[in-house]
Amino acid sequence: MTPEEKLCSRTWRLRNSLGVLWSILSFGLLTCVNFLSRGGRSKNKRWIGYGIGFGVIAIGLLATTGTFESGTKEAPVESTAGTVWGWIMIANWIAGTWMSIATNRKWLLWKAHHADQKWYSQATGVRQDVQSSSAAFPTPAPTFSTPAATTPIFHQANHGPTATSDINLMQLPDFERVGFEYGAAQRILEVRQQRGPYQSFDQLVAVTGIPPHLLIPHRNVVSFAGTPEPLKDAEGGRSRGSRRLDL
Repeated sequence: MTPEEKLCSRTWRLRNSLGVLWSILSFGLLTCVNFLSRGGRSKNKRWIGYGIGFGVIAIGLLATTGTFESGTKEAPVESTAGTVWGWIMIANWIAGTWMSIATNRKWLLWKAHHADQKWYSQATGVRQDVQSSSAAFPTPAPTFSTPAATTPIFHQANHGPTATSDINLMQLPDFERVGFEYGAAQRILEVRQQRGPYQSFDQLVAVTGIPPHLLIPHRNVVSFAGTPEPLKDAEGGRSRGSRRLDL
């Protein structure tokens, strides 16, 4: 199964989300097992820190369980310390369950791709992707122009999308024309401007964070061959990063 197919499979998602049950079924006392397990496998220091924190709380709750005067069954005694202990127990359970569910999506994304070395290298080495794309498609030489000409800051390609459209040349109207949702198209353009051209569909899913089920239907109508043309500055009609020669 490809990473997208795994993430689109409800059975696969449920099977790999069972770690949440450590928090639910143990009343929060074993939340640390879930975070330490996931953090250790994914090398996520934040999750490991969560696991250590919940582990310390669980040990403290278990260590103080029998230290409160509760009386007998016939004559129970209510104590302030026991009430506080109970509220801490409930709060720890709710917090552990909520944090396990909140981090589950990121865990599933990592789980779907961790065995794919090519994906791993792309997801964690976007800088090398940009460098390789720069080598394959040299940056145009800087141009000089006078302040008289004005050009819109958003430069659109002169040609519209064909049967397979180059995602590195498409602009917002092109994405909407082939069926992309507006929010997904905006996100693709933002990441492309920040990180450089996309090299593959897997990298597109990884770096944009868009749910795969929104991108898979368009997988066969986009390609990853070109490099976006340089954007034009609204003032002076010059390319960004170029110099203006004043005569």
